[in-house]
Parts: sequence; C-alpha cells; structure tokens
Amino acid sequence: MLYRNDIFIWHEQRFRLLHANRNRNKAWAIHLDGKLAWPIELPHSKIADLQAVQGEEPGVLKPSKAMKVKRDQALFRVNPLV
Repeated sequence: MLYRNDIFIWHEQRFRLLHANRNRNKAWAIHLDGKLAWPIELPHSKIADLQAVQGEEPGVLKPSKAMKVKRDQALFRVNPLV
C-alpha cells in the first residue's frame, strides 16, 4: 500500500505519490526523473498494490552568497522585533 509522498516504481520509472482517492479510483503522481515533469493522473487500482521504494538521502543545502545576503537582510529587519 502506498501513502502520500511515497516513491514507487511504475513502468520502470520512479514516481512520487501526491494524492490518492480510492473511491474515485484516481491517484496523482509526479515522475521523479523527468526534467519537466508535471503531475499525472493514474488509476489507483493500477498502483494500489505496489510497494514504496527507498528514496535518495536528502542533500545538504549550501547557501550561495546571494542567499546569505538575503538571509542577513531579513535578520536585520526582524532583529528589533525579537
């Protein structure tokens, strides 16, 4: 059984389950390996018995110089409130 955000293999491609409605036999998933992937509607009955697979470990975000500048500006603005 799949739950929201589970990663599964369907037709030899990796998908993430976004939403499922068993009563209407509809599920929405997004293709994880596609560069321009959009959510697609699938028949829930076709994926209901699939097992979730282990996803990749989340990467550590290393902020860029621009991100650090924005962060520092935001902290400067809220500092008097804290």
